[in-house]
Amino acid sequence: MNDSPDTQSEIRVMQIISFSAGFQHSHVIQVYDFWVHRSTNENKLQTYIQMERCDGTLEEYLRDLELRKQFIDPYGLFEIIIHVASGLRHCHDYDVLHRDLKPSNG
Repeated sequence: MNDSPDTQSEIRVMQIISFSAGFQHSHVIQVYDFWVHRSTNENKLQTYIQMERCDGTLEEYLRDLELRKQFIDPYGLFEIIIHVASGLRHCHDYDVLHRDLKPSNG
């Protein structure tokens, strides 16, 4: 990371997520803490994030189903979409935008 306005904006978002008690939501991975360290050798910022541990990603779940030749019924797929949308809505309510939404990040 560098000291660009985008980096500063991302740090502010992490502060909102980490330190706002009202930000917690059942469909958003909880962030417990974060810190930024400046590397003196390379003059770069490194961000460390302490997050809730999850059992896997949506991508891993879907890959496992595929390997077992199983499928998600339409109601199960609808439920996944509702959970993702609910979590995103909660983030947007706090003016937080997820810029890298994909099955491997869920």
